[in-house]
Formats: sequence, C-alpha cells, structure tokens
Amino acid sequence: MGEVRRFSIASVTVIGHEHYGVLVRMPSGEPGWIESEYLDDERVATQDWPQMGAVLDAVVLGPRTRDGRWRLCTRPSCFAEARAAARDDNPVG
Repeated sequence: MGEVRRFSIASVTVIGHEHYGVLVRMPSGEPGWIESEYLDDERVATQDWPQMGAVLDAVVLGPRTRDGRWRLCTRPSCFAEARAAARDDNPVG
C-alpha cells in the first residue's frame, strides 16, 4: 500500500462488527477499524452499521493501535478535515 499518511483516504472493506465498531481491511490487506462514534457525524444504530463486504471510503486518523489496526473515520466532517490537511506532510506508518 505504500506509506500511509494521516488524513489520507483509503477504500476499505468491512470484515466484521464488534461492540465498539466496525472491523475493516485496508487495500494492502492490513486490518483497520472504525469506532462506532466515527461512522457518521450523527449516532448510527448498531443495526444500521455497514454490512459485511461493504466497501467504504475512510479517512486514516492516525497510527496503528497496539494490535496493529489502522484507526479510520467515515464521518463527513473527517473528510472535510482531510481535505484541509491534504497539503500537510503527515506520515503515520
């Protein structure tokens, strides 16, 4: 996948649901997750979370978690922040 940068946008695939959010796979095959609070700017009920196999555009929020997952966001406000930060050089890999 190359160097992943903070606020870059990746197309991710939903591979699971946990009580805290949605598990996804990055294009490189690496694991990622979207905390339930970062699915949308409004609260999303668990039954309305993206289905398994869905492909989503997501913003990279920051470095991997301790277990190696990328932290991601699908909120519209995150995309606005990503566009504003596009000129910054923010590698997080």
